[in-house]
Amino acid sequence: MSLERFRQHLDLLQEAGYRTLRVADLDGSVDQCGPCVLITFDDGYADNYAAFQELSRRGMVGTWFVVTRAIGGHADWLEDQGERRALLTAEQLREMAAAGMEVGAHGRRHLRLAALPPEELRSEVRGSREDLENLLSRPVTSFAYPYGSHDDAAVAAVSEAGYTAACTVRPGWIRPDGRQPLALPRLEIGPGVGSGELARMLTLGTSDGSWLALGRYFGRRLTARFTGR
Repeated sequence: MSLERFRQHLDLLQEAGYRTLRVADLDGSVDQCGPCVLITFDDGYADNYAAFQELSRRGMVGTWFVVTRAIGGHADWLEDQGERRALLTAEQLREMAAAGMEVGAHGRRHLRLAALPPEELRSEVRGSREDLENLLSRPVTSFAYPYGSHDDAAVAAVSEAGYTAACTVRPGWIRPDGRQPLALPRLEIGPGVGSGELARMLTLGTSDGSWLALGRYFGRRLTARFTGR
């Protein structure tokens, strides 16, 4: 996504009265939040530093989920796709955390956690938290599953490691009742998503912000209104 497109998204959120939170700000209840949104970034790519600067200028916050054994290096999990992308450095992450941004864990090596052997699973989950806490000298309580890959064992490992919130890639809203804090939904925002589509995604709680999806949504609401179902 271009920085200009990102700025347009932030303009929309501010004009609509949204308040930004970090994942760590969720304490089991968001009913007092009002209109709020959590902006998250996975992997910790170096170009995200510009997004941090833009959020900081506006008094907004976000959460970065980083791969701890790759900090300051390159995303080797993309090399089979022919990409070589640089990652944020330790110094940048410390600066971002000091400025009020959240730095959360995303595993040590960006592995699919579902069906990992127990010892390797614990190393990825608990170890990435320990790495970050040593780096930042502050508690780390948020996690994001690499590729969104998780099963019951992965969720249990996240809980046992002391995380209080974990993000999936399944779409939806975070509900005020605070259920499933270790399987939080998120909307995936691709590079082609314009402000209008983003607004529809926020209305629908889905990663499909097309006009067709919006039409289906209001069609279902009308049907429910007249049928009582």
